[in-house]
Amino acid sequence: MEEQLAIEKLFNMDSYDRKILSLLYEDPTLSYTEIGKTVGKSGPAVGARLLKLERANLITMAYGLNVKEFQIPMAFVKMQAREPSKLITAIKGCPFVINIFTTTGPDNVMVWMIGSNITKLEEIIDTQFRSVPGISKVQVSFSIESLKDVVLPVDYRFEMHQEMECRTECKPVRNLNLNEEEKLCFPETSDVNDHFSIDDDDKRIMMFLQAEPTMTHAEIGQRIGKSQPAVGTRIAKLRKRGLFRMWKGVNFKLLEHMHAMEVWMTTRNVSRLAEKLRHCPHAIAAFRVTGEKSIVALFAGHSIQLLQDLINGCLRRDEDVVCLETNMLVTMERDLILPYAFETEEYKYSGCPACNYAADLSPYLSEIIPGLVKTQKSS
Repeated sequence: MEEQLAIEKLFNMDSYDRKILSLLYEDPTLSYTEIGKTVGKSGPAVGARLLKLERANLITMAYGLNVKEFQIPMAFVKMQAREPSKLITAIKGCPFVINIFTTTGPDNVMVWMIGSNITKLEEIIDTQFRSVPGISKVQVSFSIESLKDVVLPVDYRFEMHQEMECRTECKPVRNLNLNEEEKLCFPETSDVNDHFSIDDDDKRIMMFLQAEPTMTHAEIGQRIGKSQPAVGTRIAKLRKRGLFRMWKGVNFKLLEHMHAMEVWMTTRNVSRLAEKLRHCPHAIAAFRVTGEKSIVALFAGHSIQLLQDLINGCLRRDEDVVCLETNMLVTMERDLILPYAFETEEYKYSGCPACNYAADLSPYLSEIIPGLVKTQKSS
């Protein structure tokens, strides 16, 4: 399998590395010994491989809110910006902003935002985007549902900005870059606390771990005036509820030779397409959204041609897809840590045609994928 060898050469990995990554992406709490039993390696050997993979940015630990399990207002804003760098400078300190992407195509900037209410997000969009000279074609969609587990760091300091007038009263913060003097104050009344049944100390703990995933319970306790066991108990409760999750994945901001493509789709059958994307290993994130487009998704791969073949073969030819727009992500302002199924690199030869959600496309995929050796009938 030439392409399979290419991915291993590109990232200096082998089949054992890919299996280890897949296991940890699925369950980041696995020990070296547990992984070793599955892949047939010793615990120390697994540790050495993981150290190599971490240094190559192929696996990074992060904490955050799983937006699939706990819904919170989330906006996707894409626009044309005459000076993208100027726009990024203006909004990168906003605590409502999760990430900022520059992209190919006419709509050259995309912003992900999170807040406790849509009204405040709309106010920011009006002030920072719609009313700014040099910014045009502002299109906004709000998330209805995350189709996959997606863990994102949330800067809960946005609550202190709820009543501030954007631009005039607001003082930008350095997102999640918490210094030792940071008090992390929150308002007396909190929509977040009520919605998630948490308190301010829970938010402080989550933000400290988002900023520094290796921070110990004792260190967090010193910052918030709690004992080490008390901090551990709170973290365990948050994780048991699924509200706060430890997550391991590829840092797409830092990893070279890995491409990400945003795909906006309008479909006649949202449920069917959503189910397909839930199971697609090449889709690293996908959301049902409001607005003209039904779904926005991110696809990833080491080859732009691989991504293009996937989009053409599985989505453009789908009779229920009415409209489809694609843009490659060029830069991202903040870390984007999402699992990437390296095991599915073999799908270029066997997986897509064998997929229950693309079985009718086997003849087409056989044409565009030279060397195809398996189909659904033979698998």
